[in-house]
Amino acid sequence: MRLASIALCLLISGVSSSANAGEYWRQKWFDFPDPGTVPRTITECVDWAVYHQPCPTTTDWGRMCETRNCKGHATRVEMLRIGVVFVAAGPDSPDEAVRRAVAGYVAGCGAVAIGAANTAAGAASAGGPGASAAAGATAAVGAFKTCLLSISVAGIAGGILNQISLRVENPTHWARL
Repeated sequence: MRLASIALCLLISGVSSSANAGEYWRQKWFDFPDPGTVPRTITECVDWAVYHQPCPTTTDWGRMCETRNCKGHATRVEMLRIGVVFVAAGPDSPDEAVRRAVAGYVAGCGAVAIGAANTAAGAASAGGPGASAAAGATAAVGAFKTCLLSISVAGIAGGILNQISLRVENPTHWARL
């Protein structure tokens, strides 16, 4: 049952287990604080009191041990932040020149996609941050596909470009408030 759920998660997330899959471009669009997650607090010791006290043993009556006690605390607050990252991936090529050419085409189309995402997100900003992010991601994927279709490259590079896909990832991390 557990193996089936892992396979289903991999299938849903679009992770390729193919050995010939390559990532050609990765660009973070933006990140924002998650309003549904309570901030976490972390308390740390910033200053220690160190002193020595006797701790004799049966063989060493004059033995001294070091003891450390915290005498100053600091608390920091962190918010969970959600990122929006565009990733272009497709089949890999063993030929380095072809890989560089495909990466160049993909990076150019990625810049077009980011521009379209910014324009669409700005137009949808009245609907709130969720609507802006959704509109921007949708526009980016559409602009990326349109850009790739407009490139006419023959040979191996053209075959690889036809199989490139753009996906949106949402990594999370904790950051100071």
